[in-house]
Amino acid sequence: MKQVHQLYKEVWWGKERSLEDTINCVQGSQICIGILDDNDHLIGFTRVISDFIYKAIIFDVIVSKAHRGNGLGQKLMNLVKGHKELRKVKHFELYLLT
Repeated sequence: MKQVHQLYKEVWWGKERSLEDTINCVQGSQICIGILDDNDHLIGFTRVISDFIYKAIIFDVIVSKAHRGNGLGQKLMNLVKGHKELRKVKHFELYLLT
């Protein structure tokens, strides 16, 4: 969980999250997907809440600063859409902060 928390610290909207908040947030999500590098360090993460039929809301798509621009965000989205529990979902929504 510490690696997830570290990723949150790399984005402007997640810098204030405590480790405890990160743990609660992740535990409250139904699906969490991470991407590891060759050294088993977490370099990408997203989480999803869904009814598994009509809607899936994607939250917190994060790619580590050192790995941005290499298509990992798109890979996370493909992993979400291809996830076995989400295959029947008709609509995906990406929660976006601006």
